[in-house]
Amino acid sequence: MFKKVRRIFSVFLFLILFFSGKVSVIYAQTSSDWSMAGANPARTSWVSQEVSGSLNVEWYRPIEAYIPQHVQLVAFNNMIYVSTGKGLYALNATNGDTVWRFDTQLPLGHSPTIFENVVYVGGFDHKLYALNAATGQLYWSYEAGAGFSANPLVIKDSYTNNQTLVLIGNRDGNFYAIGGQGHPSQGNVVWRYVAQNQSSFQTSAAYKDGIVYASAMNNRFYALRAGTGAVVWNTGIQIGEPFGAYWPVVWRDKVIFGLSAPYRDGYDPGTMSMNMQENKTQFIHAEIYDFNQVAPDNVLGVNLGPESWSGGYDVYEPTVIREYLETPNAQEQIGDTAGLLRPNHKPWRKKYFVINQSNGQEFTFDSDNDGLSESIPVIWWGVESGPMYPPAVGSNNILYITTSYTVPQGIGTFTIRGIIAGWNLDSPNKISMAGSRNYARDEPLSLSMGGNRIYTSLCCDRVAASYGTSRTAAGIEYWPYLTSGTAISRLAPGYDEMWYIWDGAISRHQGTYVGARDWYSTSDDGIKTSNGVFNSHGVQNPFIPHNGRLFIHRSNAIIALGTGTSQGKKNYLPVQSSQTSVSTPNLNSILDNEIQKIVSAGLLKPGYYNQGQGNIATYGMLPTYFINPGDTLMALTLAYPHLNQTNKTSVATYLRDLVWPEYFSPIAYSQQGWSEGEERHPAVRPPEVVGDYQNHPKQLYSNGHAWNYPQHNLYALWKYAANIPESARPTTRQIYDLAKSKVKVPATSDSYFMTNAPYDINSQIAGYNGFLQLQTLAGMVSTDGTLRTNVTNELNRLLTWRASAFSKESFSFPTDSIRHKYDTARNFIWLTPELGDYLAANATAKVNTALAEYQYLNQYWFVNRFENDMGESGTQTLYNYHALFLAKAYILNEPREELIKYLDVPAFERGDLFYIQNLVAAIEAPSNGDPTPTVTQTPTPVDIPGDANGDRRVDGADYVIWLSHFSQNVSGASSGDFNNDGVVNGADYVIWLTNYN
Repeated sequence: MFKKVRRIFSVFLFLILFFSGKVSVIYAQTSSDWSMAGANPARTSWVSQEVSGSLNVEWYRPIEAYIPQHVQLVAFNNMIYVSTGKGLYALNATNGDTVWRFDTQLPLGHSPTIFENVVYVGGFDHKLYALNAATGQLYWSYEAGAGFSANPLVIKDSYTNNQTLVLIGNRDGNFYAIGGQGHPSQGNVVWRYVAQNQSSFQTSAAYKDGIVYASAMNNRFYALRAGTGAVVWNTGIQIGEPFGAYWPVVWRDKVIFGLSAPYRDGYDPGTMSMNMQENKTQFIHAEIYDFNQVAPDNVLGVNLGPESWSGGYDVYEPTVIREYLETPNAQEQIGDTAGLLRPNHKPWRKKYFVINQSNGQEFTFDSDNDGLSESIPVIWWGVESGPMYPPAVGSNNILYITTSYTVPQGIGTFTIRGIIAGWNLDSPNKISMAGSRNYARDEPLSLSMGGNRIYTSLCCDRVAASYGTSRTAAGIEYWPYLTSGTAISRLAPGYDEMWYIWDGAISRHQGTYVGARDWYSTSDDGIKTSNGVFNSHGVQNPFIPHNGRLFIHRSNAIIALGTGTSQGKKNYLPVQSSQTSVSTPNLNSILDNEIQKIVSAGLLKPGYYNQGQGNIATYGMLPTYFINPGDTLMALTLAYPHLNQTNKTSVATYLRDLVWPEYFSPIAYSQQGWSEGEERHPAVRPPEVVGDYQNHPKQLYSNGHAWNYPQHNLYALWKYAANIPESARPTTRQIYDLAKSKVKVPATSDSYFMTNAPYDINSQIAGYNGFLQLQTLAGMVSTDGTLRTNVTNELNRLLTWRASAFSKESFSFPTDSIRHKYDTARNFIWLTPELGDYLAANATAKVNTALAEYQYLNQYWFVNRFENDMGESGTQTLYNYHALFLAKAYILNEPREELIKYLDVPAFERGDLFYIQNLVAAIEAPSNGDPTPTVTQTPTPVDIPGDANGDRRVDGADYVIWLSHFSQNVSGASSGDFNNDGVVNGADYVIWLTNYN
């Protein structure tokens, strides 16, 4: 009887508190909330809330910490959440004020996900964080074996036993299911799935009806059961570069994966392996070459007029595109495998994979009944590297996707431009042309939807507009395309405070993130640095509808569009310093594993990696990773002392029996060939590229450098002689004689190389150091005394020159965006410990300032295959994570505990020689003596809601605690604040009452 009366009284008290405004409503996300990247677990980029009509800029706020271009804003409960290179920020959606911030030393990996008032976000500090969405209070974190670069899925349904489960892949090769807030295994691994060869899961996954869809770096697609991790299916290896930045999209009974550009732009093998328009290098020029043979008028199909599903927009049957992507017939498969003799039947040039959810097979059709399979009829629209932007799914169940098609250029003339197309699975051979605009094919566009409206934003802060899914809905332009500057700068003056646009840049195509610091202390000239490396011409982020406004980040500023009064520019949100720790893994074991993968494979090809716009004439061998056989010799001999005995024997045999006779004796080659060896990374290469391999054998000389034979190879030869017993290798005299024949004396005196290519000078210094040490080992100091003197004199000259002329400034500023790709790394490529010590002692201030500036401007420098870059590219050079890591080890002499924070995972499944050298540098680094943090697999026991005194019971004692703190602004269950919103009120009483026992 007493309990019944008490409960009646409690309900009465609650009602009084509620209507008096003392209860804080606990919000749950709805279909109108863009609560994660891609809006929802299916990643359809659609929410129910439509924001239409004329909008103005209500407020805008620059952010100092870098916001990666593919990171989407997330909206919930009138707050905007943004992940950056220095932490997570929550802003008030009405005015841009900071509600809370969660600062991190290392960058966050992707957008956060909000579920039941909890924010889940992963970072490159290996941690998945769970935070209070209202206050930013840390609930718990889970540490994995590597960084998180994916946006989390958070699911709670019958397939997860109605328990909150966080589903996210990690760069350590595991796909994790981690207990979410309130789960019996909160913050702990519920299950994990390991990809073949422990390939990294670097992209975000999608979800529907108990199945998780994901892709891994091994170019396979996976379907896993959310409740158990059991494999439903996985596909074979797909064509293209490894998938990055985005996610698959679940649509009807299909799942759509976007391709990553498979041709190295401007290189051979690469785009130059294809038939191409004269004097052109981009992939789209190969498409145009083919189209011109069958459609010289640029008309790619037939206009069928509107159909019932197209919302009044014209529907086209793109017959030329359909034939272009159709599978080759039997004769073509035998006689023209690479498709160089025909303008069509090239299915490997598809841009999206449409996969059946039921079995993992690719969806194809045959609309013309010729017995040849057809694919989704869309063609290239994007930059030269990186992933295709994911499509969106409208409320009408039509897939909206970026493609290129015929558009009028004048009376009776046509051209091929980028458009938004609608695709209906019931008529797969057709597309509708949704919207009225068209764009250049190499200017990528973002796409999102709210209600019945499609929101678009073109790269580089160019034109922004929206269209209805029905042609009767008016198109809205938020700002127009200007060839000089951008219209947005007129609507939001100074929004790009963290950006620098070079003089003469057309439509902001040459500009970079520069942050808030002025490295010259001359802010009046507008130039803070010459070393920016991130532009916005690659991956993109879209408009986010929320509470009657549209939000987007452009040039590192959050911009809010709405109908309210303009509040203008808000003060920029500054970076705050933070420190973190990363558990030290078994580095020697990891090293042994990496070495074993190389030995087991045999000889390897150079590293095939498409980083977009480049210039091989400018950079010589740099863009073709590990083409120098000396790189293999260097990495393996440096690793040798740290290997187990079995691997030591294997490495010695591998080098003596395979590498040495192939590349060093009797002839020393400066470049490996593409015609020999195995691929470093599992991917299906385009047939034109594979067929072109045979045309590129190993080479005696290297072009584009201060030497014809890589001088740092002499350093590798020294390490070969010094680290591996003579009984297991060529004699020391044989090695020395080779080095003697290749040493370049004198070295260059051309200031061009010191200014433009200081890495060539680093190479020469490494070579001289190695040669002198090798000469000593060989006992040839007296015999070749004159040579020794000459080498020593040249070494001293170069060292003095290197220290005195050391400059952190970009040699290409402000004219050549392509050359900026190597600004972060160029001073430290081919760095050795000896040169590191010299620079630390003789150019201390200059080197320290350079490293500080480079790390500030490129907060993601240590992330391999990072999806932001300079120029018209989607991925940055791999030299960054190697060169700066060695600089931190060899110049700054940072301890192991600091270095491992920046130790990412291999960029290739096997044979990433940069990663191997980073491992060696970390192993050889001194420890600072601090206790090594351990991975906590079992977090603090889950709090029992309503339990204030921690006795694991919810009873009258907890009620007394709640009552004694009522209306106080205090936090934590111990004060009666059971929902952790910073105030003790009726909402907390309801929690106590619900759990009373």
